[in-house]
Amino acid sequence: MATSASISVHPLPAFQDNYLWVIHDGRHAAVVDPGDAVPVIDYLQAHHLQLVAIICTHHHADHIGGVEPLLDHLQLQGKIPVYGPANERIPARTRALREGDQIVVPLLDLTFK
Repeated sequence: MATSASISVHPLPAFQDNYLWVIHDGRHAAVVDPGDAVPVIDYLQAHHLQLVAIICTHHHADHIGGVEPLLDHLQLQGKIPVYGPANERIPARTRALREGDQIVVPLLDLTFK
């Protein structure tokens, strides 16, 4: 991950044995593996963050179960990128990723390689 801005990474406990991750600059946020929308929505609202991207690492329910509810609740369906592996079933995915692809989240000044 490369960045020139001040970025925070915050783990959100989920289920009994998992974490969801919020990466933010105090204004914009990306969420990684949102298996449950509720803790993400609560965190975004409590910290006044605007969701600008969703990144899914794989298709397991505890990593993708909250993607569509999160997009629907925030009325962002089709308005922000949802990244995920090309060869896996990721709901609402807008950017299919393959080996060697790079993710760029401009509003956060983030690049994942």
